[in-house]
Amino acid sequence: VVVIVVVVFDVQVVFFKVVVEVLLVLVGVILSIMLKVIVVDLNKVCWSLSLLTESSSLSSVVTSEDQFKAYMNTILVFINAQLSLSANNSIIVIGCKSKKSAVLYPSKSPRSEQPHDDRHFLFAEINSTILDAISEFMDDCDEDDNESEESNLAGAISKALCCINKRRQSVPFQSSSNTATTTTSATSTSTATSQHQDHVPNDHAELLSSCTIISVSKENSSQYFPLMNAIFAAQSHNVTIDVCCVRNRNATLEQATHITGGVYVAEELSPNQLLQTLISLYISSPASALIRKPVMDEVDFTAACMCHGNPITQGYVCTVCLSIYCEPRRDCLICGCEND
Repeated sequence: VVVIVVVVFDVQVVFFKVVVEVLLVLVGVILSIMLKVIVVDLNKVCWSLSLLTESSSLSSVVTSEDQFKAYMNTILVFINAQLSLSANNSIIVIGCKSKKSAVLYPSKSPRSEQPHDDRHFLFAEINSTILDAISEFMDDCDEDDNESEESNLAGAISKALCCINKRRQSVPFQSSSNTATTTTSATSTSTATSQHQDHVPNDHAELLSSCTIISVSKENSSQYFPLMNAIFAAQSHNVTIDVCCVRNRNATLEQATHITGGVYVAEELSPNQLLQTLISLYISSPASALIRKPVMDEVDFTAACMCHGNPITQGYVCTVCLSIYCEPRRDCLICGCEND
């Protein structure tokens, strides 16, 4: 009899813990204001190489354009899915290419002056605004944009952190439960048109934020230091960075996900495969903490030297500031200390 009573008591305790966890998740869904910043790599050269077919006929060019549109539509479906989870979700879209990054959504010039209650209308408005901004952003290019296979991801992540910090300033209450391992997103969809950036949350709101990067470009060793600075800034501000590399692997972005507790996927994905990956791994909500995400078995911690920006696995370290060099130097470029 005593054994039966103990077993029943243990079952009741476990059931009570499960109920409490579910209630906490529901409270988080109600009170949380969720912001997801999506950084889209729009490097023309990399997309062209990614979509290039063996044939160089005119039909293959048309097919490549259609495939690019399919990828962009996939990202829009992902955005709509993120917004559909809760009325407290909102997004910011940032585009980047070789030497430039810009906020594509919300737009500085709103199309609708009056808010609309129809969610389908709001989604159509968001989709159209983002597609127009992408087209304008890619058409506004320099000569170097047509040659470089590297993108200004450091500037894009810095803009993302600035947008998140600006939105946090409008939230009077911040909970300490927003940890770096929490994968989440952003503010309110009821004002999902351009008016939503002026939305003032309630006094008990908690802003949960994350950054998702969709990358196709090669790793830019010259941006290693500003990129790492942005990554550590995201870690200190409890911003999770998730990365999906559609074409080229990126060791620095892999380190970013490891440092901030995000998800890293690097595979050659078709539009349908990309959609499945984004929906299953990168959708953010307070319940995301209960979902088991893939964990990297190995992380590439390749660093770049301070002198040339080249990736190295072995090098020379300054004894004062710990700067790394690929060749011995008498004086450090960072701290100026003389080394023997």
